[in-house]
Amino acid sequence: MPAHPHQTSGDGEPSIFFEDRNLMTIRMKRILHPRAWSQKTQWGTSHVVSNVVIERHDAGSGAVVCRSRFHMLEFRRDQSRHFAGSYVHRLAKAPDGYRIALQRVDMVNGEGMYEYVLQAWV
Repeated sequence: MPAHPHQTSGDGEPSIFFEDRNLMTIRMKRILHPRAWSQKTQWGTSHVVSNVVIERHDAGSGAVVCRSRFHMLEFRRDQSRHFAGSYVHRLAKAPDGYRIALQRVDMVNGEGMYEYVLQAWV
């Protein structure tokens, strides 16, 4: 998730977060660990993804770049938060379909303040 809309890479400049699969797995294990007491209050989310457009398709490799819009509602600790923006997905062809090679999230309110980390939800 870039810190501003014109950011082209997560390398060498600050991002809200920029993680590979290994870091995401570590974060999820930490959040879901039975002794992560601060995470015991469960949350509920609802996601709507729309306006999915294929921007590029490489016939040779099968790679696809697509863009979409999203709205997400999160309910946790008797509070609701709303997030909206766009996704860009780079998809790699796999034997059984496609795999996400890169997901970029550009939030409408990306420059706002957040009470706690969003990686698990967006």
